[in-house]
Amino acid sequence: MKQAFLVLTLLFTRFCFSQNPKITRHGNDTIEVVSYHKNGRVKDSVWKTIEVLVGKPDKIDPKHPGDSIVMNIETPFGTAKSFYKKGHLKSITHYGTPNITYEYRKNGQLSSYHEFPYGYKKTYNKKGKQIRQSDHNKKKFVKVPKNYRKQGDLNNTPYASGLSTPDLILENGNNNKNIKPGSNVSFCFTNDTTIMRHCVYEGRYKDSLVFSIYDYDVTDSKNTLKLARVVAVHANELQRILYATKNLRKTHTTASFMEVAGFNMTFLTVVGGAVFFGAAVLVQPAVAATAIAGIPVYIISKQVFKKTVPKTYLLSEWKIKN
Repeated sequence: MKQAFLVLTLLFTRFCFSQNPKITRHGNDTIEVVSYHKNGRVKDSVWKTIEVLVGKPDKIDPKHPGDSIVMNIETPFGTAKSFYKKGHLKSITHYGTPNITYEYRKNGQLSSYHEFPYGYKKTYNKKGKQIRQSDHNKKKFVKVPKNYRKQGDLNNTPYASGLSTPDLILENGNNNKNIKPGSNVSFCFTNDTTIMRHCVYEGRYKDSLVFSIYDYDVTDSKNTLKLARVVAVHANELQRILYATKNLRKTHTTASFMEVAGFNMTFLTVVGGAVFFGAAVLVQPAVAATAIAGIPVYIISKQVFKKTVPKTYLLSEWKIKN
């Protein structure tokens, strides 16, 4: 009897844990929400603020005459975490501007980094090496507005005249990297670890390097950047430069197209053909050729994506050629 009671207790406990999340109120406008896996371990946890909006009485709906429209707006804040069934960290989100999420594999290796609703998205392979990077605003790859291109962003600055436009050449022994004017780069100052993103190398002004620095234009309906400022810095003021030769919109578009095409040619041809026409269709030359041809297309798309990942050039190792 005791054993049966114990079994029923354990089953009831597991059932309870798998049901609605536990909500703990902290004050009048803050709650802590924790949900659980069926094994009782924490699945995810998050803190939220609650804002109650009360609307005007609803005179249209006859079922609820005189009622007010009440809406609870729950806004997460701070740090939220989610976990795998065995308790390993699955993801961690820092809410701010922007919100940042790190996702992890079951072995603890970082799998992705995502800034939302706009910002960078980075993907890592099983060895922890970055294999993809996208720069999104409203889920699309951002671009510099046309009126700022070809040094249009230098208007009304001291660098509008007298600017020379040689390549920015990085040297490390026999290795060279040429960065052409108009290229998108990121960099850090020697006295600051903050990465200056969305920068355009414009050229040289006297003994300084000129960069235009952009930021997301979140008020614009278009997927564009807005000019933040133009700076001229000496080479010895830079700690590192991040640059990818193929980090262009058309490269991302090409890689995405090849990835989808390769997947459809291989997977959908095999599965779709087997489902709709039976397994015998897979031995047809045209079907087999399409499926096989999709494999290299899919693999090549991954290689194209890798070219969009910026490489870091430490200026303690690489020198800027005068």
